[in-house]
Amino acid sequence: MIWQLTNLPQTQVRRFGDEGLVFNPLSWETHLVRDPALRVVELLASGPRREAELASELASEYDEPDLASARDRIKPLLDELQGLGLVFSRADEP
Repeated sequence: MIWQLTNLPQTQVRRFGDEGLVFNPLSWETHLVRDPALRVVELLASGPRREAELASELASEYDEPDLASARDRIKPLLDELQGLGLVFSRADEP
């Protein structure tokens, strides 16, 4: 799966330590988001990413040696962000 912000150009992110505010311009809602979900939003702010790429980047940033564990941890984060209307996924094209 490839994940991306729902509205990349207008989504606003403001970090304050290990948490931040994410403004969703489609719903006009502002969400308080904590790391590592906030880090996922920041990574997606630079463009769409494959789920495996996100897991790899988070694993290296958080010194998690087991990539499979990182992939298991990232899925609920992406689901939560999707539920907030901040991200969406599409099928990975071969």
